[in-house]
Amino acid sequence: MSPALRPFRVEGRAIQLAKYLAEERIDDLVRCSCIGNEVSIDLSDTHFLIGLGGLGGTVRLNFQMTHDGPAHARSWNRHLPAGSGPEDIAHRIALDIATLGRELAPLRENPPNPRTAPQPRTQPQPRTQAQPRTQPEPQPRKPAQPRTQPQPRTPAQPRTAAPPRPRRPRTPPSG
Repeated sequence: MSPALRPFRVEGRAIQLAKYLAEERIDDLVRCSCIGNEVSIDLSDTHFLIGLGGLGGTVRLNFQMTHDGPAHARSWNRHLPAGSGPEDIAHRIALDIATLGRELAPLRENPPNPRTAPQPRTQPQPRTQAQPRTQPEPQPRKPAQPRTQPQPRTPAQPRTAAPPRPRRPRTPPSG
């Protein structure tokens, strides 16, 4: 597919970045949008959200990936020098997406066994009139035991200290 025919949506300051992203070869690209400081890239089964920000002399790319299949969501950061232009940023984004595409390729070719893959949760069935909600029988409570108060000490009962612990003899350090 030629770069001019790819479905891009561009608004704001991201026009230059979108131009260079269109020139990059991103396989299986479905949709791309560059709005403000965010780039959103959709592949056939994977969604990427890339946030761009300046951080003390560097350009920070914050990647977030979600996959429609069994792969877990991931996030990672890339730092580029502050002088990096839109061409360098677009190239770095395309490299990371291509790398993750290669990692996910085995899942696309050989999907996991449906018997071992986690099954989606089923929705609870609504209750019908034939299944009235039952409450458990209340259990009788045990009578509360009165708390005992500590007895105050009398002057005739002095506090006794614990016997002193025996000391080990000191040995001079060897060396």
